[in-house]
Amino acid sequence: MTQAVAVRQEGAVTSAQAPRVSPRLFAVMREAANPYPRHVIVVPEWVRLEAEAALAIYEKACAPAAPAAIRAWLLPINAGVANALATNGEKTGPFDQRAAAIAVACSDLPASVLTADAQRAAMREWKFFPAAADVHQFLKERCADLLQRRAALKLIAAAPAEKPAPVQTEEQRAKIAQGLRNLSAELEASARAKRQRDPVKVAHLDPVTLRASYIAQGVPVPPYLAEALR
Repeated sequence: MTQAVAVRQEGAVTSAQAPRVSPRLFAVMREAANPYPRHVIVVPEWVRLEAEAALAIYEKACAPAAPAAIRAWLLPINAGVANALATNGEKTGPFDQRAAAIAVACSDLPASVLTADAQRAAMREWKFFPAAADVHQFLKERCADLLQRRAALKLIAAAPAEKPAPVQTEEQRAKIAQGLRNLSAELEASARAKRQRDPVKVAHLDPVTLRASYIAQGVPVPPYLAEALR
């Protein structure tokens, strides 16, 4: 059975939302996330289909947050800062105006990033109510991996299918086998002719020359050689 790999961004995608993908797809996702790919990604059809299924889950997890959800997420944060904005229930009040601006700035971010963990982290980081740009940067950093994985899955799902290896016929396999046998016979005949034309000549080193070569290479002279030179 193919082992699954959990793909989850803490505080952005819940365990129910996170798909489990095969090791092969996970490896291709890492390759697709490379901003400087070495080659065009080509995957087997089953990997592409798995990417499509995982992409559907990631698209759902990356659905943009509604302005009302962003306003609700900001309310406790507003209560915890030193310069809390007025929330007198008027849509034109200071808090609602700022929340509306933040909703526009964060319209490209997924609703799944508006978690309680992110909310607590924001309340511990911001002493004063933040600007829209600050909120966007804070949330984007927490869902960057999620967005990167979705982009990688999009690329894989749109990748061309890997072409299957051509199937050889019996006649083609027989020709290849015969060609290898012929090549082997030619190489053997060539080697035999060379041995007959240039027979191996045994060369002997006299003890003095052999001892000098040992000394030149810094190798201890064998005892038998030292005895022969006495």
